[in-house]
Amino acid sequence: MQASTHRLQSLIFSMFVIVLCSSQVNRLIDAEVGEDRGQMLPGCVEAGWEVSTATMEL
Repeated sequence: MQASTHRLQSLIFSMFVIVLCSSQVNRLIDAEVGEDRGQMLPGCVEAGWEVSTATMEL
């Protein structure tokens, strides 16, 4: 019983660390990359690339 409790606590802690690291990495990426306005796509921003919920579902 004690081993199962320890494994569960270890799993919960590991999941917490993963979520924490993931959110930190996402913040760093957002700060580095900034807003994605399609500037890396052919024709740059002037090409009229539209990013919306509807186009992301394609």
